[in-house]
Amino acid sequence: MKKILIVFLGIALIGMTSCNKMLSESPKTFISPDNYFQTEEQMNGAMWGCFEYLMSYDGYGCNFSYYTEFLAYTKCVNSAQIAHSYNLTPGDQVFNKIWKTFYQCIGSANYIIYLLNEGKASMSAEAKNCFMGEALFYRALCYFNLVRCFGEIPIVTALAQNIDDLVTPRRPIKDVYEEVIIPDLKKAIELLPIVNPYDVGRAHRISAAGLLAKVYCTMAGFPLNDSSKWQDAKDLLLTIVDTADPSKAKAPYTNALQKDMADLYYVCSKMALNDPAVIEKRAVENGVESVFEINYNENSTYNQTGWCNFPNTNAWRQWANSAEWVYMDAPNKAGFPTDQPDYKFFLTSNDPRHYITYTTSYFTGTLSGNTIQMKYPRVYTGATQSFETNWIVMRYSELVLLLAEAENELNGPTELAKSCVNAIRQRARNSTPTSLDPDSDLVDGTYPADVTAAQAADKDTFRHYIKKEVVCEFAWEGVLYFDFVRWHELEERLIWSRDAYNRANSNDRKWPGDHVYFWPIPTEQINATNNVLTQNKGY
Repeated sequence: MKKILIVFLGIALIGMTSCNKMLSESPKTFISPDNYFQTEEQMNGAMWGCFEYLMSYDGYGCNFSYYTEFLAYTKCVNSAQIAHSYNLTPGDQVFNKIWKTFYQCIGSANYIIYLLNEGKASMSAEAKNCFMGEALFYRALCYFNLVRCFGEIPIVTALAQNIDDLVTPRRPIKDVYEEVIIPDLKKAIELLPIVNPYDVGRAHRISAAGLLAKVYCTMAGFPLNDSSKWQDAKDLLLTIVDTADPSKAKAPYTNALQKDMADLYYVCSKMALNDPAVIEKRAVENGVESVFEINYNENSTYNQTGWCNFPNTNAWRQWANSAEWVYMDAPNKAGFPTDQPDYKFFLTSNDPRHYITYTTSYFTGTLSGNTIQMKYPRVYTGATQSFETNWIVMRYSELVLLLAEAENELNGPTELAKSCVNAIRQRARNSTPTSLDPDSDLVDGTYPADVTAAQAADKDTFRHYIKKEVVCEFAWEGVLYFDFVRWHELEERLIWSRDAYNRANSNDRKWPGDHVYFWPIPTEQINATNNVLTQNKGY
Protein backbone atom coordinates (compact mmCIF):
# COMPACT_ATOMS: atom_id res chain seq x y z
CA MET A 1 0.00 0.00 0.00
CA LYS A 2 1.45 3.33 -0.99
CA LYS A 3 1.47 5.91 1.74
CA ILE A 4 2.32 9.57 1.38
CA LEU A 5 3.71 11.02 4.58
CA ILE A 6 3.35 14.76 4.96
CA VAL A 7 4.39 17.36 7.44
CA PHE A 8 1.05 18.83 8.38
CA LEU A 9 1.52 22.49 9.28
CA GLY A 10 -1.11 24.30 11.23
CA ILE A 11 -3.33 21.47 12.43
CA ALA A 12 -6.08 22.70 14.70
CA LEU A 13 -5.97 20.43 17.71
CA ILE A 14 -6.17 20.36 21.46
CA GLY A 15 -3.24 19.36 23.59
CA MET A 16 -0.34 20.08 21.26
CA THR A 17 1.20 22.39 23.84
CA SER A 18 1.80 21.68 27.48
CA CYS A 19 3.03 24.95 28.90
CA ASN A 20 1.15 28.10 29.77
CA LYS A 21 3.72 30.30 28.04
CA MET A 22 2.89 28.73 24.69
CA LEU A 23 -0.81 28.97 25.39
CA SER A 24 -0.54 32.68 26.10
CA GLU A 25 0.90 33.34 22.67
CA SER A 26 -1.86 34.16 20.18
CA PRO A 27 -0.67 34.34 16.58
CA LYS A 28 -3.32 35.63 14.22
CA THR A 29 -3.19 32.53 12.09
CA PHE A 30 -1.41 29.21 12.03
CA ILE A 31 -1.14 28.81 8.30
CA SER A 32 -1.98 30.29 4.96
CA PRO A 33 -4.05 27.47 3.48
CA ASP A 34 -4.10 28.93 -0.03
CA ASN A 35 -0.63 27.54 -0.69
CA TYR A 36 -1.29 23.94 0.19
CA PHE A 37 -3.07 20.91 -1.32
CA GLN A 38 -4.56 22.50 -4.42
CA THR A 39 -4.54 19.45 -6.68
CA GLU A 40 -6.11 16.02 -6.45
CA GLU A 41 -2.71 14.40 -5.89
CA GLN A 42 -1.83 16.86 -3.15
CA MET A 43 -5.21 16.39 -1.50
CA ASN A 44 -4.72 12.63 -1.54
CA GLY A 45 -1.44 13.22 0.27
CA ALA A 46 -3.23 15.36 2.83
CA MET A 47 -5.78 12.58 3.32
CA TRP A 48 -2.99 10.09 3.97
CA GLY A 49 -1.59 12.55 6.49
CA CYS A 50 -4.95 12.53 8.27
CA PHE A 51 -5.21 8.74 8.10
CA GLU A 52 -1.69 8.33 9.52
CA TYR A 53 -2.93 9.46 12.92
CA LEU A 54 -5.36 6.55 13.04
CA MET A 55 -2.56 4.19 12.05
CA SER A 56 -0.07 5.59 14.53
CA TYR A 57 1.39 3.92 17.60
CA ASP A 58 -0.94 5.90 19.89
CA GLY A 59 -3.95 5.20 17.68
CA TYR A 60 -4.94 1.76 16.42
CA GLY A 61 -1.27 0.82 16.06
CA CYS A 62 -0.89 0.10 19.75
CA ASN A 63 -2.04 2.24 22.65
CA PHE A 64 -5.71 2.73 21.84
CA SER A 65 -6.12 -0.91 20.79
CA TYR A 66 -4.04 -2.07 23.75
CA TYR A 67 -6.05 -0.30 26.43
CA THR A 68 -9.49 -0.98 25.02
CA GLU A 69 -8.61 -4.64 24.57
CA PHE A 70 -7.17 -5.37 28.00
CA LEU A 71 -9.87 -3.38 29.79
CA ALA A 72 -12.41 -5.83 28.33
CA TYR A 73 -11.05 -8.88 30.10
CA THR A 74 -10.49 -10.01 33.63
CA LYS A 75 -7.25 -9.22 35.42
CA CYS A 76 -4.39 -9.48 32.94
CA VAL A 77 -0.60 -9.36 33.42
CA ASN A 78 0.36 -7.87 36.77
CA SER A 79 -1.17 -5.54 39.30
CA ALA A 80 1.47 -2.86 38.79
CA GLN A 81 0.18 -2.05 35.32
CA ILE A 82 -2.43 0.67 35.47
CA ALA A 83 -4.97 -0.33 32.84
CA HIS A 84 -4.99 -4.02 33.68
CA SER A 85 -5.74 -3.38 37.35
CA TYR A 86 -8.30 -0.66 36.51
CA ASN A 87 -6.22 1.80 38.47
CA LEU A 88 -6.97 4.53 35.95
CA THR A 89 -5.12 7.76 36.72
CA PRO A 90 -5.13 11.23 35.09
CA GLY A 91 -1.34 11.21 34.89
CA ASP A 92 -1.21 8.08 32.73
CA GLN A 93 0.61 9.22 29.59
CA VAL A 94 -1.16 6.62 27.43
CA PHE A 95 -4.47 8.41 28.01
CA ASN A 96 -2.78 11.68 27.12
CA LYS A 97 -1.26 10.28 23.93
CA ILE A 98 -4.55 8.75 22.81
CA TRP A 99 -6.33 12.07 23.45
CA LYS A 100 -3.74 14.02 21.46
CA THR A 101 -3.61 11.55 18.58
CA PHE A 102 -7.35 11.59 17.91
CA TYR A 103 -7.53 15.37 18.22
CA GLN A 104 -4.61 15.63 15.79
CA CYS A 105 -6.59 13.53 13.33
CA ILE A 106 -9.63 15.74 13.94
CA GLY A 107 -7.54 18.86 13.30
CA SER A 108 -6.20 17.37 10.09
CA ALA A 109 -9.73 16.50 8.95
CA ASN A 110 -10.93 20.00 9.82
CA TYR A 111 -8.23 21.48 7.61
CA ILE A 112 -9.14 19.24 4.66
CA ILE A 113 -12.84 20.03 5.08
CA TYR A 114 -12.02 23.75 5.13
CA LEU A 115 -10.02 23.54 1.90
CA LEU A 116 -12.73 21.60 0.13
CA ASN A 117 -15.55 23.85 1.34
CA GLU A 118 -13.65 26.99 0.36
CA GLY A 119 -12.84 25.68 -3.11
CA LYS A 120 -9.12 25.89 -2.46
CA ALA A 121 -8.42 22.68 -4.35
CA SER A 122 -8.96 22.09 -8.07
CA MET A 123 -10.32 18.63 -8.83
CA SER A 124 -13.31 16.75 -10.19
CA ALA A 125 -16.59 16.66 -8.30
CA GLU A 126 -16.15 12.91 -7.76
CA ALA A 127 -12.73 13.40 -6.19
CA LYS A 128 -13.95 16.25 -4.00
CA ASN A 129 -16.89 14.19 -2.77
CA CYS A 130 -14.69 11.22 -1.95
CA PHE A 131 -12.15 13.32 -0.03
CA MET A 132 -14.87 15.21 1.81
CA GLY A 133 -16.63 11.99 2.76
CA GLU A 134 -13.37 10.49 4.00
CA ALA A 135 -12.49 13.52 6.10
CA LEU A 136 -15.95 13.55 7.67
CA PHE A 137 -15.74 9.82 8.39
CA TYR A 138 -12.32 10.06 10.06
CA ARG A 139 -13.43 13.05 12.11
CA ALA A 140 -16.58 11.23 13.23
CA LEU A 141 -14.61 8.07 14.08
CA CYS A 142 -12.18 10.06 16.23
CA TYR A 143 -14.97 11.87 18.08
CA PHE A 144 -16.76 8.55 18.55
CA ASN A 145 -13.67 7.02 20.12
CA LEU A 146 -13.03 10.05 22.31
CA VAL A 147 -16.59 10.44 23.60
CA ARG A 148 -16.85 6.75 24.43
CA CYS A 149 -13.56 6.86 26.32
CA PHE A 150 -13.62 10.25 28.04
CA GLY A 151 -17.30 11.23 28.11
CA GLU A 152 -17.77 14.98 27.81
CA ILE A 153 -15.11 16.38 25.48
CA PRO A 154 -14.38 19.63 23.59
CA ILE A 155 -15.84 20.05 20.12
CA VAL A 156 -13.57 21.65 17.51
CA THR A 157 -14.87 21.54 13.95
CA ALA A 158 -13.64 24.81 12.46
CA LEU A 159 -10.17 25.71 11.29
CA ALA A 160 -8.54 27.38 14.30
CA GLN A 161 -7.31 30.91 13.71
CA ASN A 162 -5.43 31.30 16.97
CA ILE A 163 -4.53 29.49 20.18
CA ASP A 164 -7.67 30.73 21.91
CA ASP A 165 -9.78 28.75 19.43
CA LEU A 166 -8.26 25.58 20.84
CA VAL A 167 -9.03 26.24 24.50
CA THR A 168 -12.58 24.97 24.50
CA PRO A 169 -14.66 23.63 27.41
CA ARG A 170 -15.98 20.11 27.44
CA ARG A 171 -19.40 19.60 25.89
CA PRO A 172 -22.22 17.23 26.91
CA ILE A 173 -21.99 13.74 25.47
CA LYS A 174 -25.28 14.12 23.62
CA ASP A 175 -24.02 17.27 21.89
CA VAL A 176 -20.92 15.48 20.60
CA TYR A 177 -23.12 12.88 18.94
CA GLU A 178 -25.81 15.21 17.62
CA GLU A 179 -23.63 18.14 16.54
CA VAL A 180 -20.69 16.28 15.04
CA ILE A 181 -20.76 12.51 14.80
CA ILE A 182 -24.23 11.93 13.34
CA PRO A 183 -24.18 14.84 10.84
CA ASP A 184 -20.66 13.92 9.70
CA LEU A 185 -21.57 10.29 9.09
CA LYS A 186 -24.85 11.08 7.35
CA LYS A 187 -23.00 13.38 4.96
CA ALA A 188 -20.21 10.84 4.51
CA ILE A 189 -22.75 8.20 3.46
CA GLU A 190 -24.00 10.58 0.77
CA LEU A 191 -20.53 11.43 -0.52
CA LEU A 192 -18.42 8.30 -0.25
CA PRO A 193 -18.33 5.84 -3.16
CA ILE A 194 -19.00 2.12 -2.76
CA VAL A 195 -15.30 1.51 -3.47
CA ASN A 196 -12.69 4.11 -2.59
CA PRO A 197 -10.62 4.62 -5.76
CA TYR A 198 -7.52 5.90 -3.98
CA ASP A 199 -6.34 2.87 -2.06
CA VAL A 200 -7.38 -0.34 -0.32
CA GLY A 201 -8.41 0.20 3.27
CA ARG A 202 -9.51 3.80 2.95
CA ALA A 203 -13.05 4.62 4.08
CA HIS A 204 -15.93 3.88 1.70
CA ARG A 205 -19.70 4.13 1.91
CA ILE A 206 -20.45 1.07 4.04
CA SER A 207 -17.72 2.20 6.47
CA ALA A 208 -19.77 5.32 7.21
CA ALA A 209 -23.13 3.53 7.19
CA GLY A 210 -21.90 0.75 9.47
CA LEU A 211 -20.31 3.19 11.88
CA LEU A 212 -23.47 5.30 12.06
CA ALA A 213 -25.52 2.19 12.88
CA LYS A 214 -23.09 1.42 15.67
CA VAL A 215 -23.33 5.01 16.87
CA TYR A 216 -27.11 4.71 17.17
CA CYS A 217 -26.83 1.46 19.13
CA THR A 218 -24.27 3.08 21.41
CA MET A 219 -26.57 6.04 22.07
CA ALA A 220 -29.35 3.59 22.95
CA GLY A 221 -27.14 2.26 25.71
CA PHE A 222 -25.14 3.73 28.58
CA PRO A 223 -24.76 6.59 29.34
CA LEU A 224 -27.43 8.27 27.17
CA ASN A 225 -29.93 5.38 27.25
CA ASP A 226 -31.85 6.93 24.35
CA SER A 227 -34.12 4.04 23.37
CA SER A 228 -35.38 5.94 20.32
CA LYS A 229 -32.04 5.23 18.66
CA TRP A 230 -32.85 1.54 18.34
CA GLN A 231 -35.31 2.44 15.56
CA ASP A 232 -32.73 4.67 13.87
CA ALA A 233 -30.24 1.81 14.02
CA LYS A 234 -32.70 -0.71 12.61
CA ASP A 235 -33.81 1.58 9.79
CA LEU A 236 -30.22 2.12 8.71
CA LEU A 237 -29.20 -1.52 9.09
CA LEU A 238 -32.15 -2.59 6.93
CA THR A 239 -30.50 -0.65 4.08
CA ILE A 240 -27.33 -2.70 4.57
CA VAL A 241 -28.25 -6.26 5.62
CA ASP A 242 -30.21 -8.53 3.29
CA THR A 243 -33.04 -9.67 5.56
CA ALA A 244 -33.81 -12.64 3.31
CA ASP A 245 -30.25 -13.84 3.86
CA PRO A 246 -28.40 -11.87 6.57
CA SER A 247 -25.11 -13.53 5.65
CA LYS A 248 -24.81 -11.01 2.82
CA ALA A 249 -25.42 -7.31 2.33
CA LYS A 250 -27.98 -5.63 0.11
CA ALA A 251 -26.96 -4.08 -3.18
CA PRO A 252 -25.17 -1.85 -3.88
CA TYR A 253 -23.00 -3.15 -1.04
CA THR A 254 -21.00 -6.29 -1.82
CA ASN A 255 -20.12 -7.30 1.74
CA ALA A 256 -20.89 -10.69 3.22
CA LEU A 257 -19.74 -13.06 5.92
CA GLN A 258 -16.46 -14.71 5.01
CA LYS A 259 -17.51 -18.28 4.21
CA ASP A 260 -14.94 -19.78 6.58
CA MET A 261 -14.29 -17.61 9.63
CA ALA A 262 -10.85 -19.20 10.02
CA ASP A 263 -9.76 -17.50 6.80
CA LEU A 264 -9.95 -14.13 8.55
CA TYR A 265 -7.04 -15.01 10.84
CA TYR A 266 -3.46 -16.16 10.74
CA VAL A 267 -2.06 -19.52 11.77
CA CYS A 268 1.32 -19.37 13.47
CA SER A 269 3.65 -21.94 14.96
CA LYS A 270 6.74 -21.91 17.20
CA MET A 271 5.08 -19.44 19.50
CA ALA A 272 7.80 -19.54 22.16
CA LEU A 273 8.21 -16.14 23.77
CA ASN A 274 11.77 -15.53 22.59
CA ASP A 275 11.98 -17.64 19.44
CA PRO A 276 11.07 -16.59 15.92
CA ALA A 277 7.50 -17.45 14.98
CA VAL A 278 6.41 -18.93 11.68
CA ILE A 279 3.27 -17.89 9.82
CA GLU A 280 1.75 -21.03 8.34
CA LYS A 281 -1.33 -19.37 6.85
CA ARG A 282 -1.91 -15.69 6.19
CA ALA A 283 -5.24 -14.05 6.83
CA VAL A 284 -7.64 -12.71 4.22
CA GLU A 285 -7.49 -8.94 4.52
CA ASN A 286 -9.86 -6.39 2.99
CA GLY A 287 -12.13 -9.24 1.95
CA VAL A 288 -15.91 -9.39 1.66
CA GLU A 289 -16.39 -9.11 5.42
CA SER A 290 -14.30 -5.97 5.86
CA VAL A 291 -16.33 -2.85 6.61
CA PHE A 292 -13.33 -0.86 7.73
CA GLU A 293 -9.85 -1.95 8.72
CA ILE A 294 -6.58 -0.16 9.29
CA ASN A 295 -4.09 -1.40 6.71
CA TYR A 296 -0.50 -1.91 7.75
CA ASN A 297 2.50 -2.88 5.66
CA GLU A 298 5.11 -5.51 6.26
CA ASN A 299 8.16 -3.62 7.40
CA SER A 300 11.40 -5.13 8.64
CA THR A 301 12.55 -1.97 10.35
CA TYR A 302 10.87 0.13 13.00
CA ASN A 303 8.28 2.43 11.55
CA GLN A 304 5.43 3.12 13.90
CA THR A 305 3.03 3.91 11.08
CA GLY A 306 4.20 1.04 8.93
CA TRP A 307 2.95 -1.82 11.03
CA CYS A 308 0.63 -2.49 13.89
CA ASN A 309 2.58 -2.82 17.14
CA PHE A 310 -0.29 -4.47 19.00
CA PRO A 311 -0.39 -7.30 19.82
CA ASN A 312 3.36 -7.50 20.35
CA THR A 313 5.70 -9.96 22.01
CA ASN A 314 4.92 -8.43 25.37
CA ALA A 315 1.25 -9.16 24.71
CA TRP A 316 2.06 -12.83 24.17
CA ARG A 317 3.60 -12.91 27.61
CA GLN A 318 0.51 -11.29 29.06
CA TRP A 319 -1.94 -13.50 27.21
CA ALA A 320 -0.15 -16.61 28.44
CA ASN A 321 -1.65 -15.67 31.80
CA SER A 322 -5.05 -14.48 30.64
CA ALA A 323 -6.21 -16.11 27.41
CA GLU A 324 -7.55 -19.27 28.97
CA TRP A 325 -10.02 -17.17 30.94
CA VAL A 326 -12.04 -16.69 27.79
CA TYR A 327 -13.08 -20.32 27.61
CA MET A 328 -15.74 -22.39 29.33
CA ASP A 329 -13.33 -24.84 30.94
CA ALA A 330 -11.08 -22.08 32.28
CA PRO A 331 -12.45 -22.09 35.85
CA ASN A 332 -11.44 -25.72 36.22
CA LYS A 333 -7.97 -25.07 34.83
CA ALA A 334 -7.42 -22.08 37.07
CA GLY A 335 -8.82 -23.69 40.19
CA PHE A 336 -11.79 -21.32 40.37
CA PRO A 337 -15.42 -22.20 41.10
CA THR A 338 -17.31 -23.56 38.11
CA ASP A 339 -20.57 -21.73 38.80
CA GLN A 340 -19.65 -18.75 36.63
CA PRO A 341 -22.40 -17.21 34.48
CA ASP A 342 -22.04 -18.67 31.02
CA TYR A 343 -21.65 -15.26 29.38
CA LYS A 344 -18.28 -14.90 31.05
CA PHE A 345 -16.83 -18.19 29.85
CA PHE A 346 -18.80 -19.39 26.87
CA LEU A 347 -16.45 -20.60 24.15
CA THR A 348 -16.63 -24.34 24.52
CA SER A 349 -14.40 -26.92 22.89
CA ASN A 350 -17.23 -27.75 20.47
CA ASP A 351 -17.26 -24.26 18.97
CA PRO A 352 -14.78 -23.77 16.08
CA ARG A 353 -14.26 -20.22 17.29
CA HIS A 354 -12.58 -21.67 20.37
CA TYR A 355 -9.66 -22.55 18.11
CA ILE A 356 -9.89 -19.56 15.79
CA THR A 357 -9.94 -16.68 18.26
CA TYR A 358 -6.95 -17.65 20.31
CA THR A 359 -6.09 -21.11 21.43
CA THR A 360 -5.65 -24.75 20.42
CA SER A 361 -6.35 -28.10 21.99
CA TYR A 362 -2.74 -28.00 23.17
CA PHE A 363 -3.14 -24.78 25.13
CA THR A 364 -1.45 -25.08 28.53
CA GLY A 365 -1.10 -21.47 29.63
CA THR A 366 2.10 -20.94 27.66
CA LEU A 367 2.67 -20.62 23.95
CA SER A 368 5.85 -22.63 23.52
CA GLY A 369 5.75 -25.14 20.71
CA ASN A 370 2.08 -24.72 19.82
CA THR A 371 0.38 -24.21 16.50
CA ILE A 372 -2.03 -21.40 17.11
CA GLN A 373 -4.63 -19.54 15.07
CA MET A 374 -4.78 -15.86 15.89
CA LYS A 375 -6.65 -12.74 14.90
CA TYR A 376 -3.63 -10.46 15.22
CA PRO A 377 -0.28 -12.27 15.16
CA ARG A 378 2.28 -9.61 15.96
CA VAL A 379 4.90 -12.29 15.89
CA TYR A 380 8.45 -12.17 17.13
CA THR A 381 10.86 -12.85 14.28
CA GLY A 382 14.02 -12.96 16.31
CA ALA A 383 15.03 -9.35 15.74
CA THR A 384 11.93 -7.38 14.83
CA GLN A 385 8.18 -7.65 14.77
CA SER A 386 7.84 -7.36 11.05
CA PHE A 387 4.79 -9.18 9.72
CA GLU A 388 1.88 -7.29 8.31
CA THR A 389 -1.18 -7.22 10.54
CA ASN A 390 -4.27 -5.17 9.74
CA TRP A 391 -6.42 -3.95 12.59
CA ILE A 392 -10.09 -4.68 11.93
CA VAL A 393 -12.23 -1.78 13.11
CA MET A 394 -15.52 -3.27 11.89
CA ARG A 395 -16.60 -6.48 10.20
CA TYR A 396 -19.90 -7.17 8.46
CA SER A 397 -20.75 -9.74 11.14
CA GLU A 398 -20.97 -6.93 13.70
CA LEU A 399 -23.65 -5.21 11.62
CA VAL A 400 -25.66 -8.45 11.48
CA LEU A 401 -25.57 -8.80 15.27
CA LEU A 402 -26.39 -5.11 15.75
CA LEU A 403 -29.50 -5.64 13.63
CA ALA A 404 -30.45 -8.62 15.78
CA GLU A 405 -29.98 -6.51 18.91
CA ALA A 406 -31.95 -3.53 17.61
CA GLU A 407 -34.81 -5.72 16.37
CA ASN A 408 -34.99 -7.59 19.67
CA GLU A 409 -35.08 -4.36 21.67
CA LEU A 410 -37.88 -3.03 19.49
CA ASN A 411 -39.98 -6.13 18.86
CA GLY A 412 -38.54 -9.03 20.79
CA PRO A 413 -37.13 -12.26 19.28
CA THR A 414 -38.75 -12.00 15.85
CA GLU A 415 -37.80 -14.19 12.90
CA LEU A 416 -35.57 -11.36 11.67
CA ALA A 417 -33.66 -11.18 14.95
CA LYS A 418 -33.26 -14.95 15.11
CA SER A 419 -32.19 -15.23 11.47
CA CYS A 420 -29.38 -12.73 12.09
CA VAL A 421 -28.02 -14.75 15.01
CA ASN A 422 -28.47 -17.97 13.06
CA ALA A 423 -26.41 -16.58 10.17
CA ILE A 424 -23.52 -15.94 12.55
CA ARG A 425 -23.86 -19.36 14.18
CA GLN A 426 -24.09 -21.16 10.85
CA ARG A 427 -20.88 -19.55 9.63
CA ALA A 428 -19.18 -20.43 12.92
CA ARG A 429 -20.10 -24.12 12.91
CA ASN A 430 -19.09 -24.51 9.27
CA SER A 431 -15.65 -23.00 9.85
CA THR A 432 -12.58 -25.24 9.86
CA PRO A 433 -9.82 -23.97 12.14
CA THR A 434 -6.54 -25.25 10.76
CA SER A 435 -4.87 -24.96 14.15
CA LEU A 436 -7.02 -27.77 15.56
CA ASP A 437 -5.49 -31.21 15.93
CA PRO A 438 -6.38 -33.01 12.66
CA ASP A 439 -7.41 -36.11 14.63
CA SER A 440 -9.73 -34.17 16.91
CA ASP A 441 -13.45 -34.86 16.84
CA LEU A 442 -14.33 -31.84 18.98
CA VAL A 443 -15.67 -29.85 16.04
CA ASP A 444 -18.29 -31.75 14.07
CA GLY A 445 -20.35 -29.06 12.32
CA THR A 446 -23.28 -29.15 14.74
CA TYR A 447 -22.24 -26.47 17.24
CA PRO A 448 -23.27 -23.74 17.72
CA ALA A 449 -26.76 -24.82 16.68
CA ASP A 450 -29.47 -22.45 15.49
CA VAL A 451 -31.45 -20.50 18.05
CA THR A 452 -33.75 -22.72 20.09
CA ALA A 453 -37.23 -21.89 21.33
CA ALA A 454 -35.90 -21.67 24.88
CA GLN A 455 -33.20 -19.18 23.87
CA ALA A 456 -35.80 -16.99 22.15
CA ALA A 457 -38.49 -17.33 24.80
CA ASP A 458 -38.73 -13.56 25.32
CA LYS A 459 -36.85 -10.32 24.80
CA ASP A 460 -34.78 -10.55 27.98
CA THR A 461 -33.75 -14.14 27.41
CA PHE A 462 -32.82 -13.55 23.78
CA ARG A 463 -30.91 -10.39 24.69
CA HIS A 464 -28.65 -12.60 26.79
CA TYR A 465 -27.93 -14.90 23.86
CA ILE A 466 -27.31 -12.04 21.46
CA LYS A 467 -24.75 -10.63 23.85
CA LYS A 468 -23.24 -14.06 24.29
CA GLU A 469 -22.88 -14.33 20.50
CA VAL A 470 -21.23 -10.90 20.33
CA VAL A 471 -18.59 -11.92 22.85
CA CYS A 472 -18.12 -15.27 21.10
CA GLU A 473 -17.64 -13.60 17.73
CA PHE A 474 -15.38 -10.73 18.74
CA ALA A 475 -13.04 -12.03 21.43
CA TRP A 476 -9.66 -10.26 21.18
CA GLU A 477 -10.86 -7.87 18.48
CA GLY A 478 -11.09 -4.50 20.19
CA VAL A 479 -14.90 -4.53 20.16
CA LEU A 480 -16.00 -5.96 23.49
CA TYR A 481 -14.84 -3.20 25.83
CA PHE A 482 -17.15 -0.65 24.28
CA ASP A 483 -19.99 -3.17 24.19
CA PHE A 484 -19.54 -3.87 27.91
CA VAL A 485 -19.64 -0.10 28.49
CA ARG A 486 -22.78 0.56 26.45
CA TRP A 487 -24.46 -2.44 28.11
CA HIS A 488 -23.33 -0.95 31.45
CA GLU A 489 -21.97 -4.34 32.46
CA LEU A 490 -18.28 -3.85 33.23
CA GLU A 491 -18.78 -4.86 36.83
CA GLU A 492 -20.99 -7.78 35.88
CA ARG A 493 -18.85 -9.23 33.10
CA LEU A 494 -15.36 -8.98 34.61
CA ILE A 495 -14.06 -10.86 37.61
CA TRP A 496 -13.02 -8.49 40.39
CA SER A 497 -12.23 -10.82 43.26
CA ARG A 498 -9.24 -12.59 41.79
CA ASP A 499 -5.85 -11.73 40.33
CA ALA A 500 -5.38 -13.65 37.09
CA TYR A 501 -1.65 -13.05 37.17
CA ASN A 502 -1.17 -14.27 40.74
CA ARG A 503 -4.08 -16.59 41.38
CA ALA A 504 -3.17 -17.11 45.01
CA ASN A 505 -4.03 -13.47 45.63
CA SER A 506 -7.76 -13.07 46.12
CA ASN A 507 -7.67 -9.42 47.19
CA ASP A 508 -5.77 -7.82 44.34
CA ARG A 509 -8.61 -6.13 42.51
CA LYS A 510 -12.05 -4.90 43.49
CA TRP A 511 -14.68 -3.05 41.50
CA PRO A 512 -13.50 0.57 41.77
CA GLY A 513 -16.88 2.16 41.07
CA ASP A 514 -18.90 3.43 38.13
CA HIS A 515 -16.50 6.30 37.52
CA VAL A 516 -14.24 3.89 35.55
CA TYR A 517 -16.82 3.77 32.78
CA PHE A 518 -15.03 6.92 31.61
CA TRP A 519 -11.31 7.43 31.48
CA PRO A 520 -9.77 10.35 33.38
CA ILE A 521 -9.14 13.56 31.46
CA PRO A 522 -5.34 13.71 31.09
CA THR A 523 -3.69 16.04 33.57
CA GLU A 524 -1.51 17.50 30.81
CA GLN A 525 -4.60 18.61 28.90
CA ILE A 526 -6.17 20.24 31.95
CA ASN A 527 -2.95 22.09 32.73
CA ALA A 528 -2.48 23.18 29.11
CA THR A 529 -5.89 24.87 29.14
CA ASN A 530 -5.44 26.55 32.53
CA ASN A 531 -8.21 24.35 33.94
CA VAL A 532 -10.73 25.20 31.24
CA LEU A 533 -10.96 21.44 30.88
CA THR A 534 -12.37 19.78 33.99
CA GLN A 535 -11.84 16.31 35.40
CA ASN A 536 -14.29 13.43 35.30
CA LYS A 537 -15.87 12.58 38.63
CA GLY A 538 -14.08 9.99 40.71
CA TYR A 539 -10.53 10.91 39.66
